Amino acid sequence: MLRSAIAARLRLSAAPRSRSFVSTVLLTKAWENETINELRKEARKRGLPAGGNKATLITRLQQDDKKRTLSQEPVSAAPAPAPQDPSPSRIHR
Repeated sequence: MLRSAIAARLRLSAAPRSRSFVSTVLLTKAWENETINELRKEARKRGLPAGGNKATLITRLQQDDKKRTLSQEPVSAAPAPAPQDPSPSRIHR
């Protein structure tokens, strides 16, 4: 039973993990190539104000892209250790 538990844990730790860090260069879309109607549609979809000229909308979308990139939490490489309760009241014999 112990061997199967260890083997299962090794399989989980060897599984590929998704990476949360992605270059902002790869995430940056060339908003300048979009029409103003497409920019407004994207702003509404994100819950941002859709008013203003093309330059204002591009700035707003770029700031939102940057905010979303920075708010993502990085995934750690090692699995988190299981919490241990040191109190003796939880031990059953």
